[in-house]
This record gives sequence, C-alpha cells and structure tokens, in this order.
Amino acid sequence: MIDPLDEQDSVSDEDDKPLPPPPPGILVPPSEIDLPPPEFNLPPPEIASPQFGFSPESASDSDLLDAAGSLSPSTKLDNSDSPNDFKSVWDRRKSTDPSIAGSSRDNIYNRINRISSGKGDSLMDRYADRFGSDLDREIIVLRKKEQEDLTSIKPTVELISSPSNTEMSLNEFMEAMDDADFVKRVAMKTGVSVDKIDELDIDSMKSFFEKADSDNSGTLDFDEFVNGIIQSFRSRDEDFSHFFTVVNGLLGELPDDKANVFIESEGFEMFKEVGESPEATELETRGVFFKMVNELLVDLPDPVMKSFTESQDFDLYKQIAERYGG
Repeated sequence: MIDPLDEQDSVSDEDDKPLPPPPPGILVPPSEIDLPPPEFNLPPPEIASPQFGFSPESASDSDLLDAAGSLSPSTKLDNSDSPNDFKSVWDRRKSTDPSIAGSSRDNIYNRINRISSGKGDSLMDRYADRFGSDLDREIIVLRKKEQEDLTSIKPTVELISSPSNTEMSLNEFMEAMDDADFVKRVAMKTGVSVDKIDELDIDSMKSFFEKADSDNSGTLDFDEFVNGIIQSFRSRDEDFSHFFTVVNGLLGELPDDKANVFIESEGFEMFKEVGESPEATELETRGVFFKMVNELLVDLPDPVMKSFTESQDFDLYKQIAERYGG
C-alpha cells in the first residue's frame, strides 16, 4: 500500500530539480530576484534657510573662513600700492591692529632688559656663531672693541620700564658734568666720545644749558640733555657709526628665517664691510646701506619695533633717512 505522504515527498523532490531548457525562440521570464527595484517619485530636498549670515551650501572650508573673516575686522595689510619702508609699515600696523598699541608692556620691558643687559645677539654675533671663520671673528672683535662702551654692540634702547622724571637745574647740571659715571652714560647714549663732552667749560655749559632747554622750563631732563649733546657735538660720521651700532643690534632680533636668508645674501657682505669702519663709509654706500637695512627692519617683531620707535634712536633713524634715503 502506498502512503500519500510518500507521494508528497517525491513531488517536493521533483520541484527542487532544475527545469529543462526552453525550446528555441522562447525566452524565460526573469525571476523576482533579477527584477530592477521599483521607481519612486521622491519630492525634491528642502533647502535650509540661511543661518548666521551665510548659506549651508557655501560652507566649504574656504567659504567658512571667508565668512568668519567678514565677521571681524581683517588684520591683513595690502601693501601692493603702499610704501614698504620701515616707518610706513609700522604706521600701517598700528592703524590696522589696535592690539599693538595696547599690548602688555611687560613683554616689551623684558625684551628691552634682555637687549640692554647684553643677553641679546646682534646680527654680527649670530653670523659669527654660525659661519664665523677666524678672520671674520677678528673683524667682529675689533669692531666690538671700538664700541664696547655701547653695551657690547647692543642697541641703546630707552628703559621705559623705570621712567625718570628727574630734571636738573643749572647748578645740578654743572655738578653732574663733574661726575665721570654720568658723563660716561651720556657718551653711551649719544655715541659722542667722553673727551668731546669734557670740552664743555663753565661758560659753554651755561650756553649749552639754555639751548638744550627746549621747553624753557629752566631745567633739563636727561632726554633734553642727550639731544643737546647730539646736536652740538656729534658729527655726521659719528651719526652713521652710531646708526650702524643700533641697526646691528636690531637686526639681531630678526626671526631666524629672515636673519639666515640675509646672512647668506650678497647684501651681508656689504654689511660686514660697513661694520669694519662705519665712519669711513662713502656717501653712496651709506645710501645703499640705509635702503637695505630699511627693508630688513620691516620684519622686526612687534615688541622690538615698538620699543625702537619710542626710543631716541628712532630720531637718529629719521635723520639718517633724510640724509641718505633719498
């Protein structure tokens, strides 16, 4: 007797067997697995409304930076049509970046103290440390011996961290001129030799005092005295020699990449030649030298630039610019 369940099993086994190929000219319809997915009519995406002043679709990296830049005043300088000398660049920095004028003076004081105490490096120092041959070092040492009273060829910078309001009457001024330490300090500040300052006798001291008292107060402060000494005694050759000393110290404060590029350039050869004997430098060479260092001073760090523009040495810079920068 045949069990009905056995018939069902045999039918199931037959269903699992592959179908025979169709006759020629007849195509087998595709199975459900091979059918393409159904198409749906999706609504267009909604465009989000602009937020914070710019649209989301424009928020790529560069656009985001542009948008952020538009929300705050730009500190970048457009120098394409502007003068590129030191004074012009400094004026533009102050006018476009209020933080320069209002920066903490503590950093400036620390920088000035480091320079004035002999811890800073002049450009010639940095050159000697990196490239100096024995001959180069001899030249640098000779130059330093000539200027050793100027704090080892460091720039004479006003120590504005401890301002002094002391003013001298005529009698106090005459007493101060008998103080060797005071006269030496004046010589360091002005670049005028002690011997020249000592040429002032009693009569010439009175005349000098009246002329140097620029505000007619009947007293002299140290700055008035220094300016009077410079105007009365320092020659143009001494001005240029002192200018080299100041510039040599300032350029020692350049960023490493700027200093290294200059040290490896042809311009540094002229810088060394001028440094051997600034007072004997010819007029034409002085003009070329000034233009060269004027472009280099633009790259000074802001604290150094600020302290320089507030010092008396900046007045010397302007005098040298008038004489040789034309």
